[in-house]
Amino acid sequence: MTAIRKGAMAIIFTRDPLRFLIVLNPKSRQYSFVAGGSNKGETYADTAIREIKEEVSLDISKDELIETDFFNEFTRQDWKTGVEVLNEQKVFLVEIKDQHKAVPKDVLKIIWLSENELEGKLTRGNLLDVFKKVKGMI
Repeated sequence: MTAIRKGAMAIIFTRDPLRFLIVLNPKSRQYSFVAGGSNKGETYADTAIREIKEEVSLDISKDELIETDFFNEFTRQDWKTGVEVLNEQKVFLVEIKDQHKAVPKDVLKIIWLSENELEGKLTRGNLLDVFKKVKGMI
């Protein structure tokens, strides 16, 4: 039986010029958008807000989250239990005005990239496919 882990993913961006924030994950050593699993009792929005604060030190309110209808879904083996886990991350968009306010906290590095530059960096799972689905909302 596959366990299900709910979570959230935030695609953080700035305009003029249009840039997207990605983070270098300390466990996988791969780049991704800000994301993580939900704690008990958290809504998807609560998870997104907490993960943004934990990973890039930004204080975001629920009003600043742009909810999408999309999920980033992937299966991975839990490193503690060995059980196969289906991860379902609700995707949010977050526009910020000043990219310099984002500071790496629980990640190794953050970088801001153009849409074209994302393709070379987002090699983990289906992140690029998810991005292509939601980019029309930006």
